[in-house]
Amino acid sequence: MALVLLASALGARAASVFNVSIDTASLASTGGYLNFQVDGPASADPLSIALSDFSFDGALDPLDADLCFGETPCPITGQIGSDATVSFGNDAGSPPVLIDYLQPIVFGNLLSFRLVFAGMALDNPTIPSPGATAFRVLLLSDAFQPLLSSDAVNGSLVSFLTDEGTVTPTNFSTAGEADLSEVPEPATAALMLAGCVFLFARRRAFGRKHAG
Repeated sequence: MALVLLASALGARAASVFNVSIDTASLASTGGYLNFQVDGPASADPLSIALSDFSFDGALDPLDADLCFGETPCPITGQIGSDATVSFGNDAGSPPVLIDYLQPIVFGNLLSFRLVFAGMALDNPTIPSPGATAFRVLLLSDAFQPLLSSDAVNGSLVSFLTDEGTVTPTNFSTAGEADLSEVPEPATAALMLAGCVFLFARRRAFGRKHAG
């Protein structure tokens, strides 16, 4: 009962958090692009993706205005490597959100960042599903060819598919260059801790009862 009450108090699932690291040592000192894409039907449940904790030992080239794809205002809400958080989403309304971000880079050794998925797509998903939203991370050559990827369809290095309240990650790296790890949510971590405390207390009570 105590665990049920604790779970209720902590609330429902509000977000999915992933740490991503990509080993680009085999590409070091060569030029290319880091590309983030959001792909979902207009009917898909609203989803937001916040990218933070970006770390990279290579070089980020200046963002070209052409990357706004002629749209005004530019559908870019931040700059990778300079803003603390860059926001993506699948809602094409106003204000615009970032759905395709192409960052020119000179590759280094390790690239890493954190992704937080949130919104109605997780909090209160429509069932049956009106459509899934994909968030893809790609590395591209100067000729815009996918690098380190075994994804023959989209060229993704890693991909996240959000549907019916669940985020499903997929690793397409060819030789383990990408590493994905889901960060336990506070509610989940607290519930696990409470369960351990509960079991420990039960064991102590059981031990005292049989020792007397």
